[in-house]
Parts: sequence; C-alpha cells; structure tokens
Amino acid sequence: MIHTSILGSVLLIASVQLSFAGDPQIPQNAKPLMETEIKELLDGNKFEFTAYDEPLTGTTSWEAGKGVVSGNYVWDKTQKGTYSVSWFLKDNKSCTKQADKDAVCQLIYLYANGFMEVNADGKIHAVSTPVN
Repeated sequence: MIHTSILGSVLLIASVQLSFAGDPQIPQNAKPLMETEIKELLDGNKFEFTAYDEPLTGTTSWEAGKGVVSGNYVWDKTQKGTYSVSWFLKDNKSCTKQADKDAVCQLIYLYANGFMEVNADGKIHAVSTPVN
C-alpha cells in the first residue's frame, strides 16, 4: 500500500508532475513520517521525482530488503543516466549513501498521494508521486 539519484554528489529520491508557483512549501499541518511509516510508503514502490535544489527529475524504486534505491534521472533536461545506491532508515529519516560520500538523510513528509523529502536546513529537496 502506498501511505531519493546520483549525479556527482547529488543524490535524489523521488517525484514529478506537480505544478507549483516557485518552489513547493511544506504544508502547514504536515508532519514528518516515522521510520515504520517511511518504510511502508517507499518499500517496493516506484515514484517519479522532481528536485527543487538541483535541475533533476527521474524515477526511484525502493527495496528495503536489499537496502537499495535505484532508478533513472535526467540532469538539466539533457543528461540521462541510471543509479543505484544504498538506502536505510535512521532517526526517523530516509538515508542514502553513495560509496565514497557521507550519507544524506532527509525527513519524509506525506504529500497528497506522494511525499516530500526535506533536507537538514528545512528546505524541500524533492517531491515524489507514485508511478502506477
């Protein structure tokens, strides 16, 4: 039931095709999900994403049993590629880790039928929606 991509040092998790005037904002009454809720939302599911801190879109597929998130991306509407990185949950955050880099952990907020990833400075990294 449905309740981040690497390019250089950028790692993304999930979303798309939501229309915003400027960058999206966290809804006033939204609360971050807990680890069990994040796993339930993401594990075994595929999402489209739009990043708001980088010129990046793509898809993500989450596999908790394998500890992996993978998919494809389009960077700056021109450069396409695929990615696969480790994924884990820690301190009620969704975390991804590229081999030679520090882990990137983000809060996950449920949003409409998808989710928002919020980085450490409280800004939205990406918005994701499920792929049917």
